[in-house]
Amino acid sequence: PTNIFLHNPEPNPIPVLKLGDFGLATPLDKCCSGSRASGGGFAGTPAYAAPEVIAGMSIGSAEGDAWSTGCVIQELCTLSKAFGACHLTTLMRSIVHNQRAPLRPSPYPGELLDVVEGLLLPDFEARLSVPTALSKVHNLVQGANIKTRGLYKVPSSSQMFRSICDDRLPMLTPVSF
Repeated sequence: PTNIFLHNPEPNPIPVLKLGDFGLATPLDKCCSGSRASGGGFAGTPAYAAPEVIAGMSIGSAEGDAWSTGCVIQELCTLSKAFGACHLTTLMRSIVHNQRAPLRPSPYPGELLDVVEGLLLPDFEARLSVPTALSKVHNLVQGANIKTRGLYKVPSSSQMFRSICDDRLPMLTPVSF
């Protein structure tokens, strides 16, 4: 998830997650207008691609975005990709056959894991939609006592190099909320 950014709008003390990879962006009215099949080749990051995308049935849909969201949430929960393989063909086969890394047992609530599993259903018509998933997660989080960890801004590689050359340790700057 190197394309997920934390944005902290000035008047609002609560940070917002934003997606930042628009290299393959298509307006929703062009890619998701009800047609499931599209022409063209594969586009996107293979480890987050939905089975129907790999099978060539679609190159952009809300259902495919739901699948990718499930992959990201599972990766955040397990600290490893939902679908990982050394070779592209093996990766694609594991996605099409839904052979992903185990999600359970987990320290996270079963309701959250149910959302992830609902987002990663191979049948796109049975898959949980992103709005439904967000609603379920919102209900889960609302009123929950959630512990947060401090976030730090990591220095750039040039700042780290200068620190090392100056015989200093690179500094991590706390990010305030």
